[in-house]
Amino acid sequence: MHADRKAAGLSLRVLAEKVGVHFTYLSNLEHGRQVPSRATAEMIAKRLGADVAQHLLALGWHACPKCSQEHRTSEAAWGTP
Repeated sequence: MHADRKAAGLSLRVLAEKVGVHFTYLSNLEHGRQVPSRATAEMIAKRLGADVAQHLLALGWHACPKCSQEHRTSEAAWGTP
């Protein structure tokens, strides 16, 4: 996300304003300390002009091979807190 944000010429504060979240939340996402909701991840990707599917994967979402749904990487079903 950091590289896409920089390529778009946006600061954390400007992107946060466009997405409607606090800039410290975006910083946490860039550093992998949090995983956003799917809706927030999609909004960030759209505001950056990035590929939504790749952006979701980079922000901690993946397709579940068991149920064909998308899940956050941090969900307990995947063995991580």
